[in-house]
Formats: sequence, structure tokens, C-alpha cells
Amino acid sequence: MSQPAEKTDKIRFSNTLFGRPECLPVPAVALLLAILYRAGPDLRSWTYVYEPPWLLFCLNSVFITGLCLIVAGLSVRIYLRGGFVSILLLGCGVLALGLSSSAAGWLIRPPHGPNEALTIHNSGVLFASVCFFLSSLSISIGKGFEPAPPHRAPLAGAAYLMVLLSVALLTAATMLGSIPPFFVPGEGPTALRQAVLAVSVTLLAVSAALMLTVYAKRPSGFLLYTVVAILLLGMGLVGIALGPPGSPINWLGRVSQYLGNVYLVMAAVGALREAKSRGTTVEQALAAFFRTSETHFKALVEMAADAIVSIDGEGKILLMNPAAGGMFGYGTREAVGRNLGDLIVPEPSRELFQACLRGEPCKSVRMELRNRDGSILPVEMSFSPETRAGAGVARTIVIRDVTERKKAEEAVRSASLFPVQNPQPVLRVGSDGTVLFSNPAAERILAQWQGPVPDPVHRAVRAALDEGAPKDLEMRIAGRDFSFVVVPIPEGPYANLYGWDVTDRRRAEAALQESEERYRRLFESMNEGFALHEMLYDESGEPCDYRFLDVNPAFERLTGLGRQAVIGKTVSEVLPGTEPDWVRRYAEVVRTGKPAHFESRSSVLGRDYEVFAYRPASGQFAAIFMDITDRRQAEASLRASYALLRIAQRAAMAGIWVWEISTGKFTWSEEFYSLFGLDPGAEASFDAWLGVLHPDDRQAAVERIHRSIQERTPLENEYRIVRPDGEQRWIRALGSTSYDDDGSPLRMSGICIDVTEGRKAEEELRASEMRMKAVADHLPVGVWFADETGRILYGNEAGRRIWGGARYVEPSEFHVYRAWWADTGTPLAPEDWAVSRAVQKGETSLNEVIEIECFDGTRKTILNSAVPLKSPDGSLRGVVVLNEDISERVRAEQALQSARDELEEKVRERTMELMLLMEDLEKSRSDLRRLASELVMAEERERKRISVVLHDEVAQTLAATKMRLDLLRNMPGSDDFHRAVSEAEALIGESIRQTRALMTDITNPVLYDMGLRAAVEALAEDVSARRGIDFACRFAGNLAGLGQELDVMIFQVIKELVQNIVKHSGARSAGIRIAEEGKDVRVTVTDDGEGFDAAQIGPAGSEGGFGLFSIRERVKSYGGRIEIDSAPGNGSRVSVVLPKTAGRETRNGGRDRIVRP
Repeated sequence: MSQPAEKTDKIRFSNTLFGRPECLPVPAVALLLAILYRAGPDLRSWTYVYEPPWLLFCLNSVFITGLCLIVAGLSVRIYLRGGFVSILLLGCGVLALGLSSSAAGWLIRPPHGPNEALTIHNSGVLFASVCFFLSSLSISIGKGFEPAPPHRAPLAGAAYLMVLLSVALLTAATMLGSIPPFFVPGEGPTALRQAVLAVSVTLLAVSAALMLTVYAKRPSGFLLYTVVAILLLGMGLVGIALGPPGSPINWLGRVSQYLGNVYLVMAAVGALREAKSRGTTVEQALAAFFRTSETHFKALVEMAADAIVSIDGEGKILLMNPAAGGMFGYGTREAVGRNLGDLIVPEPSRELFQACLRGEPCKSVRMELRNRDGSILPVEMSFSPETRAGAGVARTIVIRDVTERKKAEEAVRSASLFPVQNPQPVLRVGSDGTVLFSNPAAERILAQWQGPVPDPVHRAVRAALDEGAPKDLEMRIAGRDFSFVVVPIPEGPYANLYGWDVTDRRRAEAALQESEERYRRLFESMNEGFALHEMLYDESGEPCDYRFLDVNPAFERLTGLGRQAVIGKTVSEVLPGTEPDWVRRYAEVVRTGKPAHFESRSSVLGRDYEVFAYRPASGQFAAIFMDITDRRQAEASLRASYALLRIAQRAAMAGIWVWEISTGKFTWSEEFYSLFGLDPGAEASFDAWLGVLHPDDRQAAVERIHRSIQERTPLENEYRIVRPDGEQRWIRALGSTSYDDDGSPLRMSGICIDVTEGRKAEEELRASEMRMKAVADHLPVGVWFADETGRILYGNEAGRRIWGGARYVEPSEFHVYRAWWADTGTPLAPEDWAVSRAVQKGETSLNEVIEIECFDGTRKTILNSAVPLKSPDGSLRGVVVLNEDISERVRAEQALQSARDELEEKVRERTMELMLLMEDLEKSRSDLRRLASELVMAEERERKRISVVLHDEVAQTLAATKMRLDLLRNMPGSDDFHRAVSEAEALIGESIRQTRALMTDITNPVLYDMGLRAAVEALAEDVSARRGIDFACRFAGNLAGLGQELDVMIFQVIKELVQNIVKHSGARSAGIRIAEEGKDVRVTVTDDGEGFDAAQIGPAGSEGGFGLFSIRERVKSYGGRIEIDSAPGNGSRVSVVLPKTAGRETRNGGRDRIVRP
């Protein structure tokens, strides 16, 4: 298996410097430089200088100048043969290095000195470094200037002459003192000298890095030795820069340079050996190396399906793609440099092969070649024209295996021997288009043609005869598709046409294409992520990574990784830090071929996945996966909740039961025995439980259990039991069933709760509703009730009489109630009805005049009103709608208007009648207000009753349970037992707190137990504690005998006003005052908040509770009045005046008085 190119390059790069023995001098010199530098300043000073006069000159001449001249000569020879400027630049660099080193060794002797030697040597090194950099840059990009052969020699001569002149001019200028000093005796190297060496070392390091990147992709001994040489030269310059001439660290730098030049010679020797092993010259081998571009090589290796071979003018192989290696059994390294004809061309094909090499036209030429194992392979070859390649020529040969085609042609020839018996059409057509022969299968084709053959057939016959080669022909005849092979018989001259009916094959191909398209659409649209991968292995054959080959859109959605960002890349590149377990699991699928199904988490993506992996082809695996992160989180949350529930059940012992379905065994808690009135010593069994159930509920209870198990739904049921003492109780059973892996039920467990009191409360509530409906049925106006969605639930007898019937429908079906605005005649849409506006906007609508068409077809005029009913928390509970038939009044008004001009006396009489009607109407309204008052008190009594039940039964039961748990906590037991008891005790304590809060929200017990004054003070203290508003309460007069109904009304008004202050005013302090004023009671609530525009108070009210409008309507129904004094920014003052007799007799509402500042 191939590894990713980038990863392989990194591995080879690492092995280049640390895994090859020939590279050891590089780290060795670096280590010695570090040791000498850290050993002390004496080794970098003039203390231990050793500089004999002739030693440096001799060493430079032998190890630098001599070796550099050898390499420079070889470089110019390669350049002249191949024309690559990168080789010429390399030669110029080593030539400059050799000449400058020799001159520096000569000038270090007296009468000259270190300054002259360092100036020439360092300047020459800088020149050489620039040449090395340009050469490595040209090699790394794979492109460069290649002059034509006639221009190469002059260019090479000019380049080397320029190097010689540069070194000579540099030497002369240094001796004349024209160059700034590089070294000052007594002071050491100058900044100029150090800068020159720093630039030179940088250029050499970059050059080595560039060449290493090329070596990582195209290994070559010549390139490796060249890189080591450049690195040694660079480190030598570092040593020379760190100490004065002749010091130990300076000598180490010189030795590193000598060793670098030795490596340059070794590079040339290695290139010579490699060339000899391939049977070519060193110039050709190096030229071939620099000529091969990485882009061309990759395209040749990865894209070509046919065998492609490049050869030189002598027939030797220069390049060969993997398809060629697979076709003939030779590896690329093994074949390059060998003669192609000797390698794969057998003797019978040699003459034709040589003719093609000589330049004869050879396109799609048939011949037979020899495989490595000696077998003969029929191929079709195409030879490209010769092209110039360096100093020689090259041509490319494309080879296609035609084994299968030859078999098909052999089958055609075999079938042609039996044309008459052939079930497929066979014809013989002359060069003039005349049919000379046809077998029976071809008769229906001739019947379609009815004369000479069609032009396409005639042209195919002529082309086959002219070219002497078979031709393919496809035609549609009589609704069928036929494929013909036209075989020329030149001696005829005629051609044989061998046909096949390919209609079914075409249909099959179309069906296959449609199927492929269908599966492609499935691939693109499937919700599960899909990815196809290639497994990658390290040098030891162990799986180390995998590459993405294809992904579907769901992959992008589930991982957040784009298709373009992953295709062709490895998982270590796309998702660094991926857990090794993923590679291990997939490698096992690739190795064994067995599919795998598992769940795992990707820490890099932070998601959990369910994966199904299989092997579609050798070395590959496909993964289909789903994101299960949300499911796992839900499962963890469910497990935590279930564990908490189990702890509470074990601690509270609230009628727990367990039924082992497979064994039939039952387990009951002590509370279960007590709840059902059974003897704790009795055996828990299904029959024992069934015997306690009420006879009328047994069958339904058993069926509900079986249905819960079969449908896998939670058990939720209510039934009656008859305890042994004869008492009947209502029980609510809750439970769930667990199943094994096969789906068979294992056990059912749950709890039983006594809901008898709740049942009684429901029955009382239904009775209360019946009483309310009975009262509504006796009202003279139509009363309708709707739920919180606007659906009509009930209409009293008067309402049904007004409409001539009733339709209990949703708001969207209100069109069955036909009505028009009386003033405009515009029909009412469903959303225009007052009940719709009450539901959608919370509006209160009063006395809207509309004309209606009754269900019996009659038309009437009515007053329509709607009032939303809200809970204490402000949520909508329902809507009350009032209808008053004013048809008679309207007709009376119309008659009055028509008779006004004629009879004034009758007008007065009519006016009196109208006043009487208005009094009756007002009386009806008074009755309605009285009914509203009764409803409020009934609601308050119901609130009090529920609060009593919560206090006397629920709260007391929870308190008793808490005391029982407190006793259990002090009993001996395990840590888990005590921890469970503590947790359950905390839960029950929270339940008691919530029950008390609920009791307070439902009704204030202080009001009934201690009176109005205590309740108001308690409310003020509570709001001050929770909201930070300072409340001052004042009371005046005798407030003890007002009566419970008036106390409730006053408290509700104060509570609503306080809530408005908390929610909307932003006040810091407020006051409450209740005072007796003669026959009235005045309630005043003030605050220093933001205030509001009193003129804006309307039916919409405030955002919570009754709202000021609602308070005003309530107060009017009790015969009182409300005074509001407020403006924006000046705080608020609201006074409510109620008669002491309010609640015992309803007075006509007083008029509001709004005081504006």
C-alpha cells in the first residue's frame, strides 16, 4: 500500500539526515563546534593559534582547489551534454570556492596577512553561495533556462571566465587595499566580514533545504552527497567566523570545508557508479534526473491507464509508468537504463519494432511482446516522433493490451466459418455496395433496405478495403440496434459484415447506467455519512494512517469538513490528533474483510458516531456513520434521572411494586401492603392484587397491563380497590417495562398512589360547574363560555334562544355564526368576534352592536360583550361572552324616529317606554354584576378548600414522611442507604416548601386566620423582603367588622395594586392606608415610581393581574369608586372607596374621578 506523498517525503527527509551513515559528519561537526564554543573563550582567541606559513596554502590547494576543479570540469561536461543551467551554476560555485581558497592560502603568508586572506576567501565563499542557491532553486522548481546546443559552449566559457576574472580582480583589489578590511590586527574580524559570512551561511542552509525537498521526492545519491557537502561548507564557515585564523575552532571550520569538498567528489563518483549500473554515462544519468519534473512524473504514474515508456535514441528506457511495469512484470528502477527491444520485444516482432524506431509511421500497430515470465502478449503500440532531450533524442511509446479484443476478433473469425448457421446477421458486400451474400438472419435487414446497402454501410466497406483493416459500424434497423465488424477481403474485392443484435445489451447498459445514477442519487441524498478510504502502512507494514477517496454530502454535514478539504488527504492531515483506535479498527476490516459495527467518540470533532465499516476492495474500506452525540447525551441524562427516581422510591417507600414477568414473582413494599389494606405477612402475587380490585375494574386493569407490555408504552391507569374493611379507594398506578436483547419482557415495576381525595375534588368541581350552568341558564341574557383557545364550550338557554340554536366550534369555524356591524353593515370575519380578540389580545369588549342571522333564518340585533378570564399568574383561562337581544329596542327606536315629526306626544310616551326598557336593562346588568360577585366568592371558597386540602392532607402527609425518613436516617445501615435517605429527605423537604408556596399563592391563610390588617402587613413584609421596596402600612378606624367578602375584595385590590408597583413602577418606597370614612372604607396605595398617564387607562388594563381597568370594574360592581392621581415621572396615588355593606347588597357603581396634575 502506498503512503501519502507528503508523509513519505517527511519520513525520507528525516531518514536522510539521521538514518544514513554517510550523513554522520554533519551532526558530528555540529557537535564539535558546540563543544569548542562552550569550552571557553581561550579556544576562540589568539591563545592557541597555530598557523604555519605554507600549511594553509597546501591544504587549500589539495582539498579545496584541486577537488573543486574536478567537480567544475565534470559540471561543464554535463552542462554541454544536457544544457541544464543548474549544473553550470553548481560548477561556477565550486570553481569560485576553489580559486578563492587557493589565493587565500597563498596570501596568508608574509608580507601579507589575515586581512588579505580572509577578504579573498570570504568574498569567494559569498560568490559560491549565491551560485549554489540559484542552482538549488532551479533544481527544486524543476524548470530552468535550457540554451540550444550551439550556444552552450560559449555560455559555459563565458561563465567560467567570469569566475576567473572575478577572483583575479578581487585578489588585486585586496592587495591594493581598495576593499574595506575584513580583519584588523589586534581587534579581530570586522562587522563587514561577519555579515558576509552570515549571508553565505544562510544561502548555503537554504540551498541544502531546497535540495533536500527534491531528494525527498526523487532520491539520488548524487543529490544526497551534494547536500551533505553544502552543509559541511556552511558549518565550516560558522567555525571560521567564531575564531581568529589558526585557532582550534577556526581549524575545525577549515577541516569541515575540506570534508565538504571531499563529499562533492564523492557525489560525482556516486553518479558515475549509478550511470554504469544502468549502462549509460554519468552525463546522461544526471541529465535524466534533472529533466524529470515532478508534475510530469505524477501525471504519468497516477493518470495513465495504458503502458507508457520513454526511450532515448539508442532504445534505452528513460521513464516507465506503473501500468507498463504491471503489464510486463518489471519495476521502474529495474527497467530504466535497459534496452527496451532486448527487454520485451521477441524475435518475430523485432523487425517491425526496429522499423518504427527508424521513424516509419507507427500508430496503433499490432505486434506481440514478451512478458517477464516469457508469455506472449498481443498489444497495440503507438510511437511518437523523436524529440530533443538534452544532448540526445527521445520518443514516447504508448502500449495497449489487446488480448480481449483479439479474443473477440478470433470469435468473429470462428463465427464466419458458419455464416448460414450463425443466428446473427452475416453479409458480404462488394466494393460497389452490392450485397453478394446474406445468411437467413440477415434477410429481415435486407427487407428493410430494399435495394443497395445504405451509405454508412457502403462507406464502411470502402474504408475497410482502402485501409486493409477491420472497421466497426453501428446502426439502428427496424427498431433494433445492430453492431457490425466490417472485415475487408482485398482479393475479392469485398468485405464481410458480421453483425450482432445489441438491443438487449444496450437496454441492459441503459438500465445499468440508470441504476448507477440511482445509486449515485442515493449516495448524494442519504442521511448517513459515507466515506471511502485507502489504508496506508509504514515501512514495517503496520497500518499507520488512511486517505480519504470519496465522501457524500452527509459526511460534510455530520463532520463539518468540506469535500475539497479532505479528498486525497490523510486523516492525520485533516484531523490531527485522531485516536489510534480508529486506524486499528479500520485496519482490521481491511485485513480480514469482515464488516465491523461499533460506536466511538472523535475527540477532535467532539462528537459521538455509530459506524458500520466494510471492505469494498483490497486495501480499501468504506464507512457509513451516524452522529449519535445527542442520543448519548439523552441516554446519560435518562440514566441519571432514573437513578434519582430510584433513590427517591427506595427512601420514600411510596407503594412500590416489582413484577418479574419471566418467573411470575411479585415484590411489594410495606406501603403497598398498607395502601391496599393487606397483611404484610401475606404472599405478594398477581391473584392477591386482583382480589382487592373492584369487580367492575378488574378486566380493564388487566387488559391495560397487557397492552402496556405489548405496545411498549408506560403503564398509567386508575382503578378502584375494596379494602378488607370494606372501604373503597381510588388508586393511580404508574409503571414501566424492561426488555431483553430479543425484545422479550423481563420485568415491570412502578408505584401506586391513593388518589381518592383528588377524585372527590374532581367530582365536587363538576358539581360546581353544574351549579354554575344552572345559574347561567336562568339569566335573561345569553351567556357563552369559551376555553383559552376560543373554542365555544357552553351556551345558556337564553343564548341558544337568541341564536335559534348553538354551534360549539373552534375560532376558525366562527363563520357559521353570521353577523354584520350594525353601523357599517360590514360582515364579521372569524377574527373580528369579541371572543377572538379576547383570546388573541386579551381585550375586554362591551356592548358591541351587531346584526345577526339566526340559525332559523331570522335576523336580530344584539349587544355582544366578551371578558377574558385570567388566572392569578395572568394566564388566560377562558372567555365569558354575553349576548343581549335588543331587536325590539332597535325597532322601537326606528319607529320613534319615523313618528317624531308627526306626534310629539307619542314621542314622549315612547320615550317613557324606552326609559322603562333601559331600567329593565340596567336591572339585568345589576343581576349580572351580582352573579359576577357570587362567582368570585365561589372561586375564593374553592381556593380556600384546595388550600385546606393541601395543608391538611398533602403537606401533613409529606411532613409525616419526612419524620419517618429522619428516623430511618438514624437507624444503622450502609452509607448508600443513609445517602439515599438524605437525598429523599431533601426532595420531600423541597416538596413541602413548594406545597406551602402553592397554598400561599392559592389563598392567603393569614387573611382568614388573623384578619385583613395582619394579611396586608404580611403582604407588605413579603414584598419588601423579596423586592427591596420599603412599604409603610397605616390603618384608621374600626376595620374588624367589615365582613369576610369585603375583606377579600379589599385584599385582592391591594394585592393587585402592589403587583403593579413591583412590575411597572420602579419605585423605591410605597405606602398602604386603610381608613374608615363614615359608611365607606377608603383604601389608598401610593408609590414614588415612574408614574403613568391616567388618561391611557382602557379595557386592555395592565400587563398583569386585574389591571387598573379590571380593578375599576370590580369596584363599580360593589357600588364603589376609584380615584387615580398619576403622571409620568411623578409617582402614583390610587384610592378605592367601597361601602361597608359591599358584598351583602350590590350598589350601582359610582363614577370614577381621575385627578390629573
